[in-house]
Amino acid sequence: MLGALRLTGPVAEATVEAPTDSEVFRIFVKDSLVPALRKGDVVVWDNLSPHRASGVVEAIEARGARVMPLSPYSPDFSPIEPGWSKVKQAMRRVEAREMEHLGNVAGLAFASITAEDTRGWFKKCGYRVH
Repeated sequence: MLGALRLTGPVAEATVEAPTDSEVFRIFVKDSLVPALRKGDVVVWDNLSPHRASGVVEAIEARGARVMPLSPYSPDFSPIEPGWSKVKQAMRRVEAREMEHLGNVAGLAFASITAEDTRGWFKKCGYRVH
């Protein structure tokens, strides 16, 4: 699963039946994340190696957004971490175990994230929320 949040909730999500390598991440960024970005957005991500895939920062910047990489080992500054916890919890409740059901269940799990959730997660991680 791959996803992105903004203060209003999820803005891009995808499920793939493969590990998140550089190519999978590059496709997610170009096909899902970049179209959801607005000029002035800030993309915060951790030190995962696919985040350093060639072309992803350039694609984000071409949309008028910028990337703010977190320092290594800093999950406390990543608002998506509690988001993943909520998504995984929702998926466990449904007990979907077959790949054909996981995509639908993941979509519903992402949809369960509210603006109140994301605002709280950004605040908890130390970001100024207006």
